[in-house]
Amino acid sequence: MKKLFIILCLFFSAFTVYSQSDSAKLERYKEITRTNINRAKSTGSPILIYNYETRWSGYAGGVDCIIRFVNISNKRIKYLYFTVVPYNKVNDIAYSRVGNTSEITLDHTGYIEKNDIDNLDRLDLIFAGWSNVWYNSDISYMKITKIQIVFDDNSKFIMDSKMINSSIFFSEEKLDSIIIDRIFDDGR
Repeated sequence: MKKLFIILCLFFSAFTVYSQSDSAKLERYKEITRTNINRAKSTGSPILIYNYETRWSGYAGGVDCIIRFVNISNKRIKYLYFTVVPYNKVNDIAYSRVGNTSEITLDHTGYIEKNDIDNLDRLDLIFAGWSNVWYNSDISYMKITKIQIVFDDNSKFIMDSKMINSSIFFSEEKLDSIIIDRIFDDGR
């Protein structure tokens, strides 16, 4: 019985340390998120881009585009138009083998509600994805060169590449996806 008691004590003390560690990580990630939001807002950006990437679609050499972002403005967003350009692994612009296109504008329809950015317990992370945007197996990544945002009141805002670069989530720390997902909720 004494051994069982010792084992249970060790188990619960380990669980408490893990929970405190999780809590400390969560607070640190909130701090990193707040820093990123403040940086983006200081340039006037209405969104924080959490991440963006290209992926193989697995079908006929197609390349998909994924952009995940958070509305940090004080308005509801109606539409977003992302202008993107694909690059190969030696940093040259890549062209689709179908249509010979490179730069393309991808649209995303909202509504995308504004977030309470003072309360970082949960931010609505929007997942925008487009399938088979280009057909070229040499495409390694993309750059977002322009974003046009149309708000619920039909006012428009255009982000240039400098503002976009200041609006991309960045951390020098390796982030634990389980903890960061407590802040960003993409509804999946």
